[in-house]
Amino acid sequence: MIPTALARFRGIRQPVISAGSARIFEPGFMTERIPGRAARYFASWNVGHIVRLLGVRPIEDHPLARPLASWAYLIFRHFGNLPLRVVFDSRYLPTALPMGARLSSCWSARHVRALRQEVTISALMPEFRTWVREHLRQQVEADLGVFLDLLEQGHAVYTTPEGRFSEDGRLNRFRKSLDLMREKARHVTVAGVSYDLLRPGKLTMWVQFEEPRWPDRLDRSVIAARPVTASHLVIRAWLAGPHVSASDVIIDAKALMNLVRERAVVASDVLADPDRALAIALREFGRRSAHGTRITDPRFPFVNEFVVYYNNQWLELMTVLDQTAWPKKPQAL
Repeated sequence: MIPTALARFRGIRQPVISAGSARIFEPGFMTERIPGRAARYFASWNVGHIVRLLGVRPIEDHPLARPLASWAYLIFRHFGNLPLRVVFDSRYLPTALPMGARLSSCWSARHVRALRQEVTISALMPEFRTWVREHLRQQVEADLGVFLDLLEQGHAVYTTPEGRFSEDGRLNRFRKSLDLMREKARHVTVAGVSYDLLRPGKLTMWVQFEEPRWPDRLDRSVIAARPVTASHLVIRAWLAGPHVSASDVIIDAKALMNLVRERAVVASDVLADPDRALAIALREFGRRSAHGTRITDPRFPFVNEFVVYYNNQWLELMTVLDQTAWPKKPQAL
């Protein structure tokens, strides 16, 4: 989403170059992002050439664990359409596959869903495993080299240093490649991203671009830039209960907003009309948790429980606030 917005901002002739997972450049990527039966019609579609026009370049972010179909595509490109059982240990293959199925079955409409499960490199037969390890080492170095060259030439590069979505809301450890990129960069801007799940309708994503508040601690700077949404405030206030009424939750949520608004980033809808934004979020929270079930969302299959997710993000922010000298909030870029 952010690379697309940056492409619109700079245009195709001078795009912000974005680092995207190498999985985007493989067939079957869209099947995990299109709900229902429609996904099978995109099983063999490779969107790599489209995202390249938007300035996205591949980087290998999961060298040792990835969907089985991804391993298959790597072998297919270098060794041809071999039988699956020649390439993979049969214990990792779905039993529904025909005995003579070949690598191209991994992005067929019939089998694409079953072959998107993530497996480690140990799923490959030993002779391919050895080749893959050496190939990936060279590929990681080559991918990183592309971005280092772009930075040295003065291009703007957008990267996600965590390399994957957070499953519990906490910031993942930054990858070592970020330090190498930062050494080549002439200027660094951080982007804080928050999803406002308790805002009904189309998913709302808040993004804050700003100067790093701590140039030597980009992880803390990202946490500080991450917008506080109505979802954060309502869930945190609810957890701090007990409350007699809905209005009590909103009062506590507003108190939390006032606690951080001068030093953190608060979503604009909350700042503009906190009572309305928080009341909407609270109603959605009540609807989703009415039967005592976990709050999940099919758009985020990797998140097990969003109450925990938002609470962890709030606690991260408060830890940064309490343990560091907090600079004045910079202007958004």
